[in-house]
Amino acid sequence: ADAVRQVTEAGVMNGVGEENFCPDSGLPRAAFAQILFNLKGNPSSAAENPFCDVAADAWYAPAVIWSAAEGIVKGCDEENFVPAAEISREQLAVMLYRYAGSPYTGGNLNSFSDALAAGEYAEEALCWAVEQGIINGDENGALNPGGTVTRAQTAQIISRYIKLQP
Repeated sequence: ADAVRQVTEAGVMNGVGEENFCPDSGLPRAAFAQILFNLKGNPSSAAENPFCDVAADAWYAPAVIWSAAEGIVKGCDEENFVPAAEISREQLAVMLYRYAGSPYTGGNLNSFSDALAAGEYAEEALCWAVEQGIINGDENGALNPGGTVTRAQTAQIISRYIKLQP
């Protein structure tokens, strides 16, 4: 609840509709791009839309286009961002890691029972997120890198990230 309050009061995340946050709902990839865009202060961008599945008038278009131009997001293939797909824990870690400037990490995922399940593209980002205390494993010692995140979990992750900033 504290994390949800922090990110909504900061204008980083919004509710779903007038009065609901829907904490247990999944988070689409486009929504996470929007969160990072909000976190950056909604910067303007003259970049061109690299994705054929991101309509120019979509609510998330400026965020996805800016994020792609900054190298924060990539498509699921060369032409498609797949904005409505629920974001996985490793995709979220990679996007947040790139947003943070891809900082050095000396960590590893060996303490997690499912460390080998992490995609190679996401290992460094996950190591960084775990090392920084941004992402944790579950009560069974699993990181669940391919699992999706809820809106509440995303609020907690973003709240932890914000607290790390100077």
